[in-house]
Amino acid sequence: MTTLVETEADVVINKTGPSAPVLLGSTFVYTLEVENQGPSDALEVDVEDALPTQVEALSVETDMPSCEPAAPTIECELGTMTPGQKAVIHVTVKAIGIPGGGAPVVNTATVSSPTDPLSPSESTAETTVEPAADLAVTKTAPETVPADGEITYGLHVENHGPSDATGVKLTDPLPAGTQFVSASEDCTQVNGTVTCEIGELKFEEERDYKSR
Repeated sequence: MTTLVETEADVVINKTGPSAPVLLGSTFVYTLEVENQGPSDALEVDVEDALPTQVEALSVETDMPSCEPAAPTIECELGTMTPGQKAVIHVTVKAIGIPGGGAPVVNTATVSSPTDPLSPSESTAETTVEPAADLAVTKTAPETVPADGEITYGLHVENHGPSDATGVKLTDPLPAGTQFVSASEDCTQVNGTVTCEIGELKFEEERDYKSR
């Protein structure tokens, strides 16, 4: 008498990302943990991680050297996993976009095996990406002025991005020994400090102001 014993495995995946919001243009890491919960060996275990358009893959690290960062989908062929065996995959990405309405970036990874009758198994990580702007200001002045002459200061403001900036305000305390004369439109002077209400400054936009 011959008894046929069928093999069956339960392969699961857990994907995590940053719990705190990340800034647009910064890098962060997704962690994928794969485990064969048995009772049999899991054959031809395959992991796929289709990255959303809001992130760009930079690198993939794993304790099982079998991953191909074929953007936009990360593929890892883990082969045979014995009961209780685990594999960890780290995917480093760059935040390059924000979903409409400020919704979180949703990323789902799957694991499959022909030995697992319920495969594929999937896990989703949601990460909030917040706008970020790099503002720069350059101040210029003449090298010399005659005694009791007027000094015209130039103030050049620019947004290096990657996001538009809102609520931008420029402040310029006047140096000791000077007296305020005038400033550009949208600028005021109170107690020796010139303040320019810029408001919104779009990515790569530049503004120029003067004070005397």
